[in-house]
Amino acid sequence: MSLAPVVLRRSRWLLLAVVVAVFPLLLIASPASAATPPDVAWVSPGQGPTAGGTAVTIAGSDFTGTTSVHFGLSPAASWLVINDGFIVAVSPQHVAGTVHVTVTTAGGGPSASTTADRFTFLTPSGVQVTDISPSVGPTSGGTVVTVYGSGFSGTLSVHFGGVPSPSFAVLNDGILQAVAPIHSAGTVHVVVSSVSGSSAPTAADLFTYGGVPVVVSVTPTFGPTSGGTVVTVTGAGFSGATAVTFGGYASPSFSVLDDGEVLAVSPVHVAGPVDVVVWVGSTPSATSAYDVFTYAGGLYVYSVSPSTGPSYGGTVVTITGTGFSGTTAVTFGGAASMNFTVLNDSQIVAVTPPHAAGTYQVVVWTTLSNSPPTAAGLFTYTGTPVVTGISPAAGTTSGGTTVTITGSGLTGVSLVTFGGVAASNLAVVSDNQVVVVTPPHAAGVVDVLAWVAGVASPASSAAHFAYTEGATPNPPARFAGSVTIDGHPAPAGTLVEARVGSSSCGTAATFMDGGVARYVLDVPAADSAHPGCGTDSAAVAFYAGGIRTAESGSWHDYQLNQLNLTVLTGVPTPQPPAPPPPAPGPPNTGTGNALGSPIEPSWLAALLIGVAIAGSAVSVAYRRRSVRPVLARDDVDSADFGDNWRM
Repeated sequence: MSLAPVVLRRSRWLLLAVVVAVFPLLLIASPASAATPPDVAWVSPGQGPTAGGTAVTIAGSDFTGTTSVHFGLSPAASWLVINDGFIVAVSPQHVAGTVHVTVTTAGGGPSASTTADRFTFLTPSGVQVTDISPSVGPTSGGTVVTVYGSGFSGTLSVHFGGVPSPSFAVLNDGILQAVAPIHSAGTVHVVVSSVSGSSAPTAADLFTYGGVPVVVSVTPTFGPTSGGTVVTVTGAGFSGATAVTFGGYASPSFSVLDDGEVLAVSPVHVAGPVDVVVWVGSTPSATSAYDVFTYAGGLYVYSVSPSTGPSYGGTVVTITGTGFSGTTAVTFGGAASMNFTVLNDSQIVAVTPPHAAGTYQVVVWTTLSNSPPTAAGLFTYTGTPVVTGISPAAGTTSGGTTVTITGSGLTGVSLVTFGGVAASNLAVVSDNQVVVVTPPHAAGVVDVLAWVAGVASPASSAAHFAYTEGATPNPPARFAGSVTIDGHPAPAGTLVEARVGSSSCGTAATFMDGGVARYVLDVPAADSAHPGCGTDSAAVAFYAGGIRTAESGSWHDYQLNQLNLTVLTGVPTPQPPAPPPPAPGPPNTGTGNALGSPIEPSWLAALLIGVAIAGSAVSVAYRRRSVRPVLARDDVDSADFGDNWRM
């Protein structure tokens, strides 16, 4: 009897047992399914400058395990995972254009690009200088330069070639006037800086300090054809002047006062505009729109002074020109002055009538004709500034209190007075807010008046400031900038608080400026009135709406600190409710497989079943062998070990 069939039959049962037992193990050892990729639901803000540096809040889901954040193909300058649904990332430098913001995690890969994750890199706008006039002046400084552009509200400084202007006044968000400082000869950039940044140098902001003769203005700009008008010529490089000409005709008399000023008498000339040219040896000043003097014949208005006044009228104006003898009327924008006096053939004093705000022509009328329109004959009626609040409303007689003035029509405020005494450190924040420092004054309650183009705000009980006896306060540190909450501008009126240690050291309410929430907050020095507050280099913490901001400042007296504040509330993006959990099953007592994943009850059951089947198969094989011998038939091929076997 051959034993080969027996061995083969036994091997078949053992093979079946191994397959049944191992199959569940293969299922258990299979890799876990891939992690869910991150999803970006929105980004805020959705735009920022090409220079980068914008703190962007990214909202979505599955951010845990983030390994990178990209703006287009450029990695974020830095990023921080707040929780599974929020990331704050700082935008990198990038060319202008719109890109996708993608988040990549270790297991889930990058987030899919959608319209919700777009971020636009913008060429900086903010503070911008588009023109200056005049664009030349003497090296001795003193030239009043009108600067045109945008974003001038809240201007902190104006620099000429890195040298600060000794004095400037913001007329509105697009116009300011600055006095050129002393500077060496050459061409420099005029740069305007505000709480939102500084203007970028361009060809439009170039100012030339003259080393050769340069004429920047002539006053007056009109005179009779008979000559004899004493004209003040300002500019640079006048030392050693040998001649002054009006339209090519030499002045009969001139005097060089200094390198930047000449007095010259106009010669006889036919009617019309001419260039006033200063000569130093054989070198003339270049002609420009700033050196024009107009010879006028007949009835003509050369100048109006002052050239602005309130819309309710009453401004006393001196009108200079020619041919005024026999004047019968003076009109301002068509409205007749009810009170005027002809002083002589070249001068009239008139009182402005009421008129709507705007710029209008001043016309002198005689029985035979009227004066023609001229640029020098314009008068501007301004709206009246109104003060509705003073905070704080009291301070010491020594002055030095930083006061925030609220109201309307404050754009263009050039002067604020406390009881008739001018305040210092004037800063026009917006059309509704001005910040100043009080001057010294005797004890008592005084009127606070805001002045725009010579027009004062009306006195009222809301515009009172009380001076009290007391010690001179220590100078504060001023902090100013924007406030965002979860990537969005903070609502107007949001309270911003400064704290030094556990001491509360001042509050301010946010205000809106062109869609940006801003604040201006003075943090006082530590003294008896403000114990625990500012000391040199002390850390200043900020709270917006009662929540600690991500930024903090450093205290230094009389220092202006530009500090943009951001608040992250940590409120996750709303998610749909999770499905209910499955019904509880038998307890899972497994600790995990070789891959570190827990063994599910279903896999444990499969394993037990496989082991049971294998054990049964082996048991049957051995039982059959032990019951009776298995005999091999001689007539069956040993390779056929199927149904031909018997016991």
